[in-house]
Amino acid sequence: MKISVPFLLAVLISCSALAQVGGISEEQMQQMISKAQQMQACFEKIDQAALQQFATEGQRVEAQLRSLCSDAKRSEAQQLAMDFARDYVDNKEMAALRDCASQMSDLIPQMPAAIKEMETANIHVCDAYLH
Repeated sequence: MKISVPFLLAVLISCSALAQVGGISEEQMQQMISKAQQMQACFEKIDQAALQQFATEGQRVEAQLRSLCSDAKRSEAQQLAMDFARDYVDNKEMAALRDCASQMSDLIPQMPAAIKEMETANIHVCDAYLH
């Protein structure tokens, strides 16, 4: 996954700005840069073709979900969404991508509460597509 120049530049600019206003120390800035480089190296090990194939499958599933939901086949849509979610969890490349992204948690402030709520909400997939 190519994030090298733009991503590292953004990290460096952010670190530099924080250091100038007294937000972080030089040592913390170096740690953040090192962590960003480790994350980049991690992303580069992921099979890009496999990720693209999974993304294409996701688009296909989304189209099916929209169709099933619009045809009022809620149970089928929910089962398809759950099956795809299990595939996501079990997919080796997606697991590697999640592992790499978890390294970023030190670089980025905590995820907003709204995103956390979305992850744990008990919402039917069709309700999400119909709004």
